[in-house]
Amino acid sequence: MAREAEPASIKRRHKTTGRYLEKHGNRWRVFVSVPAHIRPILGKTALKETLPATDLATAHRLKWAVIDKLRRQIEEADPRRSVTPVAAVATDDSLLEDAMAFRGLIEAEEDDDERGATVSMASAVADRLERDGLSRDAHLFKQVVFDGIAPFAPLVEAWLKEAAVAPRTEAVYRQSVREFSDWCRQTKTPTTVQAITKRVAGRFVEERFVSRGIHAGTANKSIGALRSFWTWMNKRGHAEANPWSGQSLAKRKKLTRGSDHDLGHRSKRPFTDDEVATLLAGITKPLLADLMRVAALTGMRIGEIAELRVRHFKGDLIKVPGTKTASAFRDVPIHPDLATLIARRTAGKPAAAFIFHELPEQTNPARPRGAPATQAFTRDRRALGVDDVIEGVRQSRIDFHSFRRWFIRKALAALEDGATGFTGWTIADVVGRSKEDGPLGMTMGVYPGRADVKALRACVEAVQLPISG
Repeated sequence: MAREAEPASIKRRHKTTGRYLEKHGNRWRVFVSVPAHIRPILGKTALKETLPATDLATAHRLKWAVIDKLRRQIEEADPRRSVTPVAAVATDDSLLEDAMAFRGLIEAEEDDDERGATVSMASAVADRLERDGLSRDAHLFKQVVFDGIAPFAPLVEAWLKEAAVAPRTEAVYRQSVREFSDWCRQTKTPTTVQAITKRVAGRFVEERFVSRGIHAGTANKSIGALRSFWTWMNKRGHAEANPWSGQSLAKRKKLTRGSDHDLGHRSKRPFTDDEVATLLAGITKPLLADLMRVAALTGMRIGEIAELRVRHFKGDLIKVPGTKTASAFRDVPIHPDLATLIARRTAGKPAAAFIFHELPEQTNPARPRGAPATQAFTRDRRALGVDDVIEGVRQSRIDFHSFRRWFIRKALAALEDGATGFTGWTIADVVGRSKEDGPLGMTMGVYPGRADVKALRACVEAVQLPISG
């Protein structure tokens, strides 16, 4: 019989806290790590004992007596004879997870005797924490088990599963909750939903971001993640209010005395024609040279370009798979000046092959496949003196995405100069932007559908690369 896969939520942890259970054949086994200084004495890195339980619910009910027995074996072997009780390590989120497991068992048990036995076991755990001098943990444990108080950490996985965000966004969400949990522990704030009030959230924002001078954009990513988490908890009945609403930091509008840069001049911008000409002439590495031209003549995002495979090219169209929104799934006509480049990069390759095969595979799902190229481009761009940094702003106003901005500007300029065959709405279809926002969004953006191929082609071919002087 194939060994049953161990659920991620109860994989053993390499520390004495945690859920203490691992699968052993068709049964569950208790696993308690032995501290490093006791291992030479016991000759083991962990003490284990198999439970007479094949189902997880029974294992949870039986594990506590075994955990207590194994811990006492470790205590008795400790030559230091316990400056700190073994149970004192059970002060992190794992204690709350165990409390949640108890609560779930109590709520699900239909047999009164079984429910009573589980309640007694939970009470025994709380009593043990009290005896070991962990009154605060014992109180929190009982609140979660018996009073319905909800720790927020165990809810993260359900939230992210339902959110179904991109890997990079998921990494930001996880990091944000982790940083907040760490701050709660440092400040002795219970990591429960009910303990996080508006005042607590405001204190976190003040201490973690404001007092340390963290840039508003960075701070707001973290605050926005926590706000999204609490919004989900409110929707699912775990939270009554959202303490993160209104906590975002205002972006700084400080201007240097005598500066002629207003707020609009401080935002990201397209490349100028001269900058595009300089970049195309100065960056000659084959990979970057091709990436720049595709970006400039399609308006595609770097993430979309990096994911292009041979199968995405059908005749003279690019079937953009999209990486951002529903609007990102679209057809983009191949610009005549890209025909040779595309033919060269697709020739002899199987349908599943990337056309930009030089880009390394990313083992971290939160890191986009095009990230190494954008980093290399930034270095070469700066080396050519193509930069635009304003005092008081972290980032340059131009980056690889400025090719996309440049494409849109050139298409609009062509319309202003009398180009025909396409409209401003067509540009949105080409670059994969939503047409629903703004005036006449429903009338012009939704009801007519997307522009036909003839209009898309007219839009793309209206954009021409500048010639270096």
